[in-house]
Amino acid sequence: MNKNIIASKKELLSLLKSYNSRFNQETIGYLNGLIELEFSILNNQFFQIVPSDFMKQIARYNLFNRAIKLATKVNPKLEIITDRKKGQLYIFFKGYKIYSFIIHSFEDEDALDMIYLYQIIEDSNLRKEELEKAKLQLQELRSEQNPYYQDSQKTKDAYYWELQRRRSITACTDKIINLNKYAELNTQEKNIISDVNNIYQEIIDDYGLTNTEFTTQEQICSLPQYQNNMQKTLAKKIGEFEIIKNIKYI
Repeated sequence: MNKNIIASKKELLSLLKSYNSRFNQETIGYLNGLIELEFSILNNQFFQIVPSDFMKQIARYNLFNRAIKLATKVNPKLEIITDRKKGQLYIFFKGYKIYSFIIHSFEDEDALDMIYLYQIIEDSNLRKEELEKAKLQLQELRSEQNPYYQDSQKTKDAYYWELQRRRSITACTDKIINLNKYAELNTQEKNIISDVNNIYQEIIDDYGLTNTEFTTQEQICSLPQYQNNMQKTLAKKIGEFEIIKNIKYI
C-alpha cells in the first residue's frame, strides 16, 4: 500500500493499467478522467465495481490535486506547499498562510475520510457584541477577590486560583486584541479574505454543493475548541467522505 495518503499520478495510471482487462471502456474512461483531473469525483457517481482501496486512492488524488488547480485559478500568484504523505496542502500569499486543505485518513478502512475547508465571514455586529462581552468579562476577572486567602496567607489553593485567574485574564485580553484588529482591514487583508472565500466557493462548486447543504454536527461541535461564537463548524457527508466546513467570523 502507498505510504503517502496522496498517491502519485504515475502510480495510479500503472494500477489502472493492471485493471484494464477487468473494466469496460466506460469505467476506464471515468477513472482516467478522475486521474487527469477533468472533474471532481464528488460531483459524479462512484463506480461500485471498482475495488474500494483503489477507488479511495483515486478519490484522494483527484480531490487533493483539484484543490491545487482551483486555488491557482483564484490567484495564480499564490504559493502552494504540499505534503502528500499527510494529505495536506498549505496556501500562502506573500509569506502569510491563508488557507489549508486537508484530507484526514483513518487507519480503519471503514472510516470516512474527512476533508477540511475554510471560510471567513465579516460580521461587524457579531464582532462588536463579542468585544463588549470580552471587555465585561475582563473587568469582572480583574475585580475578583481570591476566596482562598486565610489570615493574609496564601494557601496552595490560593496560588492555583490566582494562576487560573491570570491565565483567564491573558486569554480574555488576547481575544480583545484579536477582535479589535478586524475593526479596520487594510487592502492586503481584504484581498486575503477574498482569496480564502473564493477558494472555498470554487471547491464546494466543484463538489456540486451549496452552503445550505451543510449541517451542524453535534459530535464535532461539542469539542471545547469549537465552543466559540466567532467560529462555527458544519459538515456534509458525500459517499466515503465527510466535508468539514470551518467558518471564522471577523
